[in-house]
Amino acid sequence: MNTPGLSSADLERKAKQFWYWNGDDPAPKITHWTSRGTFTIRPCTPGQPPTTEVLFNDRPLGYGGGFISSDASNLYSGSYDKELGFKASEILPADISQWNDLGG
Repeated sequence: MNTPGLSSADLERKAKQFWYWNGDDPAPKITHWTSRGTFTIRPCTPGQPPTTEVLFNDRPLGYGGGFISSDASNLYSGSYDKELGFKASEILPADISQWNDLGG
C-alpha cells in the first residue's frame, strides 16, 4: 500500500508544533508506520529547539536535537540501528517528507 508523504506545509506545521510545545500532554509527534512497527519522533522537553525523543513501537531509542528532519535523517542513517536490532534504512524512507504520519 502506497501512502502519500507529507507536504512541505505539513512538515512546517509539525515543526512549529514541536518548537512551540509548552510541555502539556499530549506532546505533538510525527510517526511512520511500517510492517515491523511504528517509528515516532516527539518533543520531550519544551524549548526552542526542544529535546526530542525517537521511539520504535513506543520503546525509546534515544534523544535528538529538536529538528525533526535531522532526527529522521539520523534514524535512517543508522544512529539507532544498534537499539533497533536491524537497519532502519531497510524500512524507512530516506526523507521525512515520505513518512506516512499517523498521528499527533
